[in-house]
Amino acid sequence: MAVAALITWVITAILGATMLRKWVSGGGLAAARADAAGTAEAATSPQAAATSFPPGVVFGHFLVVLAGLVLWIIYIVVDNDVLTWVSFAALIVGAVLGDVMFLRWRKSRSGPESQLPRELVYVHGGFAVVTIVLVLLTALGVGS
Repeated sequence: MAVAALITWVITAILGATMLRKWVSGGGLAAARADAAGTAEAATSPQAAATSFPPGVVFGHFLVVLAGLVLWIIYIVVDNDVLTWVSFAALIVGAVLGDVMFLRWRKSRSGPESQLPRELVYVHGGFAVVTIVLVLLTALGVGS
């Protein structure tokens, strides 16, 4: 089950990295800088007039789940059960940040967020849910 969780986690990460790249290349970072400066003219992309994704949430989500993935790989190698729970905690924090972005994305699909294909967002979320369940089951010792 640990390997299945690793596979779904890697797929989720690839999908998430694709969305991050689309958001940044679509002007997400420029829009956030413009929002922080208080001027839409500071944005370098015409699509980057505004963003509903705070960069702290975007990159926090990415870094927390990436750290959890690294810990999961270490868990698989060294078989230290504590790492399953630390990885699970990282997933939950990452899921909360991901949910914040998802809800903002559903509410307003304009600016850089409009660059995110609907199917990609839903498939990423689906794989994330499966990953959370598999990690939890592994941490609980189911199937071992």
